[in-house]
Amino acid sequence: MAVIANDFQISFHDERALLLFKIFLRRERPDWLILNGDFQDFWEISSYDLTPRTERDFQREIEIGRSILRSFRRSLPHARIAWIEGNHEFRLRK
Repeated sequence: MAVIANDFQISFHDERALLLFKIFLRRERPDWLILNGDFQDFWEISSYDLTPRTERDFQREIEIGRSILRSFRRSLPHARIAWIEGNHEFRLRK
């Protein structure tokens, strides 16, 4: 079974929704998890108007994303996990 999820928008994600998703993964134990774009927001490096600024920090956003990815791996130790870039990930390439 494959699970496809997208638009987490880390670090603007909903903690409760993420918790429910992790519970779902542990219960269903898919063979494949596909993160289908915009897993992280990368707001700090966006070319869009960032007004009003928040206290978001780019390095912290990376750390949160890594932590969440590690939690997915712990829940699905044998699953294939794929991350497909979305337009927010393209910000990182620039």
